[in-house]
Amino acid sequence: MKRLVLITALVLSAFLLCACAAGISITYKDALAAVSPPTPSPVSDSSPVNATASENGATTAAAVTPDDNPSPDSTGETPGTGVLQPPLLTEMVQKAGLSFDDIGHSQLILVAAEGAAADIYCYDKSADGLWKLNESTGYIKGHVGKNGVSEDKREGDGCTPAGLFPLGYAFGNSAMPETGMTWRAVTAMSYWVDDPNSAYYNKWVEGTDGADWDSAEKLSEMPKYYAYAVVVEYNTENTAPGKGSAVFLHCKTIPTSGCIAAPQEAILRILKWLSEEENPGILILER
Repeated sequence: MKRLVLITALVLSAFLLCACAAGISITYKDALAAVSPPTPSPVSDSSPVNATASENGATTAAAVTPDDNPSPDSTGETPGTGVLQPPLLTEMVQKAGLSFDDIGHSQLILVAAEGAAADIYCYDKSADGLWKLNESTGYIKGHVGKNGVSEDKREGDGCTPAGLFPLGYAFGNSAMPETGMTWRAVTAMSYWVDDPNSAYYNKWVEGTDGADWDSAEKLSEMPKYYAYAVVVEYNTENTAPGKGSAVFLHCKTIPTSGCIAAPQEAILRILKWLSEEENPGILILER
């Protein structure tokens, strides 16, 4: 400390002598200010800062810009892959035992379930194979079967089947909404057969002529739930009796008997986004 005081005094004396020799009039206070280091400005507690490294390695304080609407699964580099794919989608694809090359769809709905609750995301695939969260549909809180999801779906088990499935046509009791999907209107004679012993198991049937079933959903009797819906192509080809039927994406705000449900306004946004030209699919998994 004594050395610092001595050095400061010597520098100040030299500064004053130089000023006098040059004929410059200067006060002691001004001279002291000229040789003293600047006092750093305090950082206000009301202005949050984030330490960031500059190019030369020094650390500076940068203002934090809050994200008013953070994306739940924005596109970013998937750790350890170097691939720009949404992290949650990557995790769920891997969990399903798939790779992105296995997904032949250009639109994909991800249903990430936790029990009977589900987070629903919609993605578009670009020409270079990268998936991006669709902004028009947004992040949706929904539901699956009351008993969660299952890789061994059975008729009447209250579970939603797990896996990757194509989406079929849209249908409903309401007037056709804006959508790129084929639309089928429900009539007073529309049934979806859920009797495993029927030749019409897991099929839409109009009328009861030749009916060989003991159980079927009369679609017109659920005008709110089936106001707008999309068929999930689960067990629709090479139909296995008893493996589950009538799996739809439809309007509902509580757990289902095996379908995927979301509020009506969300279903309408999804329908507006969907296009059968993009071969849409749905990936359903426990998170």
